[in-house]
Amino acid sequence: MKKNGKTIKCLNCGKSIYFPKNRLLRNSRYCCRKCYDLDKRGIVPSNLIEARKKSPLQKGKCPFVFKGKNHWNWSENPSYRAVHQWLYQNYGNACKCENPKCIYPRKDKRGNLMSKPKQYQWANINGIYKRDIKNFKQLCASCHKLYDLGIIKL
Repeated sequence: MKKNGKTIKCLNCGKSIYFPKNRLLRNSRYCCRKCYDLDKRGIVPSNLIEARKKSPLQKGKCPFVFKGKNHWNWSENPSYRAVHQWLYQNYGNACKCENPKCIYPRKDKRGNLMSKPKQYQWANINGIYKRDIKNFKQLCASCHKLYDLGIIKL
C-alpha cells in the first residue's frame, strides 16, 4: 500500500512525524495537541498560581471596581432586561408570593392538588422600570399573570 502523506517536523519540538494526506489538507504542523497549545499560547510561568493569589483583584482590594454606577455601561434609563438582571444579581430569584390573597394548597385547572407554586417571579408594580426594589414584588406565576391582566390589585 502506497503512502500519500509527508513527514514533517513539529514547529514546537522539532520531532519528525508522518502525516497522512487528509491531515496535510488541514494544515497540520504540530506532532500533538500539547505542542500546539504551547506554541499558540506561550509557556505558562511556574509562579502563575501564586501571582494570581497575590493579585489585588482576587483579594477585592482593587481601587477600580467596575460594578454598579462605576461600570462603563451604566445607564440611568435601563432596559427591561438590565433591570431584571440587576434584580437577580442583588436580590436573587424570587422565593415567595407577596400577595396576601394567594392561597395554597389549592386545586389547579385539572383538579390536581397543588401544595405550593412551581415558580416565583419578580413583578413590576408601578410600570416604572428603574433599579429600585420598591417598584417590584415577588409573586407566584399565577398571581403575576392575574396582576398583569388587571384582575387582582396589590
